[in-house]
Amino acid sequence: MKITEITTETDITRDDLLAAITEGESDLATLLEVENPTAEQIAEMTALNTAIDGGVARVGEMDAAVQAQADELQALRDARDARQAAAEAAEAETEVEPQQPETDVVVEPEPVAEVVETAPVVEVAAPEAQAIAASSARANLAGRRPAPSPERTQKEPVVSRTPVLVASADNGLVAAGAPVTMKTFQEIAREKLQSARGAQARVTSKVGTFRIQADEDITVHEKSTADQMNDAIERAVSMDRVREKQPALTASAGSDAEALTAAGWCAPSETVYDLCEGGSREGLFELPEIQIDRGGINFTQGLDFSPLYSDATFGWDITEAEMDAGTFDKPCVSVPCPTFEEERLDAIGFCVTSDLLPKAAYPELEQAFIAEALIAFDHKKSRKRFAAAIATAGAAIAAGTLGSVAASTLAAVELVVEGERRKYRWPSTAVMEAVVPHWLRLAFRADLSNRTGVSEFELSDADIARWFSIRGIRIQYIYDYTGYLLAPGVATMPTTAQVFVFKAGTYVEGAAPVISLSTVYDSVLLAENKNMALFFEQGVLLLKRCYGGRLINIPVCAAGRTGIANVACA
Repeated sequence: MKITEITTETDITRDDLLAAITEGESDLATLLEVENPTAEQIAEMTALNTAIDGGVARVGEMDAAVQAQADELQALRDARDARQAAAEAAEAETEVEPQQPETDVVVEPEPVAEVVETAPVVEVAAPEAQAIAASSARANLAGRRPAPSPERTQKEPVVSRTPVLVASADNGLVAAGAPVTMKTFQEIAREKLQSARGAQARVTSKVGTFRIQADEDITVHEKSTADQMNDAIERAVSMDRVREKQPALTASAGSDAEALTAAGWCAPSETVYDLCEGGSREGLFELPEIQIDRGGINFTQGLDFSPLYSDATFGWDITEAEMDAGTFDKPCVSVPCPTFEEERLDAIGFCVTSDLLPKAAYPELEQAFIAEALIAFDHKKSRKRFAAAIATAGAAIAAGTLGSVAASTLAAVELVVEGERRKYRWPSTAVMEAVVPHWLRLAFRADLSNRTGVSEFELSDADIARWFSIRGIRIQYIYDYTGYLLAPGVATMPTTAQVFVFKAGTYVEGAAPVISLSTVYDSVLLAENKNMALFFEQGVLLLKRCYGGRLINIPVCAAGRTGIANVACA
């Protein structure tokens, strides 16, 4: 039945009325999306809105009537419990047979019985008379009303297991999470609808949530520890709680002990939802970064000034005899134009989908996965940048072996750095970068540990960094060194390593603004009970803005060879 067809005389149930209100609000929302409504559509919207308001008011009247009946029923139950409590109290006071009273007090049994039944106050002159009155009342009530059973006197838990409607946040009427009636729920929905009428697109807004309440001592929430979860389970299945729910249930002697010992530990295993610690951003290829707002960038490396430092190509040097003979030449050097290059952005990213049910029941799993995925993306980007950088360095230079990987590396790197500085006449204070595989520091430590008479087992990363620092070199250890990765489960040192040497600032990373979408729902994924938990994409490029850059192949021999301590390479 349509909401506009329902009048005050219409005989309709509460559920059917709510269904008609919901359908009417859906029709009203559809009409409100029309950009240029006709007069007929406006009239229809007005009628729908009036009918919805009337329906909501009628639902409120129904709820009030139901609540009044519930209050009346509860009052009757409270009166019954009070009468039963008074009878039990009187019975407890007269468990011992009372002595004959010294004064003559006449109490008619039948009137007392009527007094107890209707529960007014009975005035008796003395305590002895009260005992006689209670005894007579019991005699009179026997056969008229059954003795109160444990099931009737046991206090039931107040908490309801039926779904309770609670308000969502930002509703403007009640506090978030507060229980609300259906009338208040409809008012919140109507307020949300009114605020969305000016929107041009479909607007989805959360109004409330159905929540099932349970006893606090058996409730497990998102902050519960494994011990608290286990305690809640044990309380829920304990024999004491079963007896509270069904007091007439009694266990035979030794039954609890047999239940605990007949099947081992008996207690359920604890569930630990914590996940192992994930990866880190250590070992990334570190470069300066600039932001690219367009699809790429035009840049120039500038001029290669190294030919100016060669006597064969720059200036002249003539003697007096050559001047007298007129056989000299004074060539001029013209200023060349730099070449501009274009680098375009590459798009790299990832996408994560998630099942809806684990998302609600085990949110920590999705959160941990996404956090790890972001770290993995940084390493993916690091590999891409590094592979592009070493591709510009040309062929690698082979270094000789000295029987010590530490000595060989330091000697070869310092020689190459000195050659680069001399070629471009860089100052000795210019910082150079040396990028090596992450595992090479282990080879340095093993090498010095094998030295005779030297206690180098406590060699720290800071000690190794200081070796390079005094030579004007900053060392970087990266996990994803292309072609020189350390395989898992390997207990022998690789035989070769590579070092990438360049002047600091030679390479620059360009990055476009990040495109990130989180918690996206669409019809295709929802049909599979999934959603897009995260979509992440970024544009990246690499600029080689200066000249230089060398690759050095290092033989790895951690024999600790130093003069007389000349042992064979491992």
